Amino acid sequence: MKLRAQTEGPLADALAEDLRALGRHETVAGWEQVASSGFARVHHNQVHGVYCKEFLPRSHFDVVKSWIRGDRSIRARRCSLDLASAGFSTPRPLAWGLYSPHRGFLVTEAVSAAGVTEWLQTHESSDRPQRWRLLESLGEEIGRLHGAGFVHGDLRTSNVLVAQDRDEFRFYFIDNERNSRHREIPLKLVQKNLIQMDMLLPQDLSRSDRVRFFHRYCSAYGRFDPQAARSLALAVDQRARARLAAKGLLSPGL
Repeated sequence: MKLRAQTEGPLADALAEDLRALGRHETVAGWEQVASSGFARVHHNQVHGVYCKEFLPRSHFDVVKSWIRGDRSIRARRCSLDLASAGFSTPRPLAWGLYSPHRGFLVTEAVSAAGVTEWLQTHESSDRPQRWRLLESLGEEIGRLHGAGFVHGDLRTSNVLVAQDRDEFRFYFIDNERNSRHREIPLKLVQKNLIQMDMLLPQDLSRSDRVRFFHRYCSAYGRFDPQAARSLALAVDQRARARLAAKGLLSPGL
């Protein structure tokens, strides 16, 4: 299989042969496949400190879109660079290319951070001050993201990584290929991102936790007056709970 790849950074030469082998779906020493969606193959190399994500077409329509908008790997790199240039953190792209016209890959640095979902599940609710600091910082970061006009394409808490240094938190956005940027974000896209962030079970995120996140988000974004903020919070909560109930994860009455 011919590999059409561009590489940058100090690892370019070291990764070239491995990337060709991964593209042929071979087992490569030092690379471990990790869990991912059905539309991607992700490998981690601990020695080099990188992840390699291979983007698989979701449908024939996805192939058509790639003719117009570029392969998802190209969009992921471009969107990540856009975030970084605006002052947001995202794992740095180190190599990218195409295995075939509609099967691209992107290699990024592995950052020492955990998904927000994992962080919340491993920091029990008994440690409320620390959880509140995390959620307030997260709300401020998402408010800042929207204030800069960015909408994340899949803003689940597992797609926001958090690195903690005592009481300070740094957030990294991943899976950026469907991001978009607007002069003023349409309200439905604001709701979409907030619903994605709210798709956690009550045992992982209490109502008071959600309120703290939302208050700091509104303060950082600065778009909504108190009445509009209350309406937005109610709409987001109702739709998130309805989705969880539809998935069988939450009783409709809760």
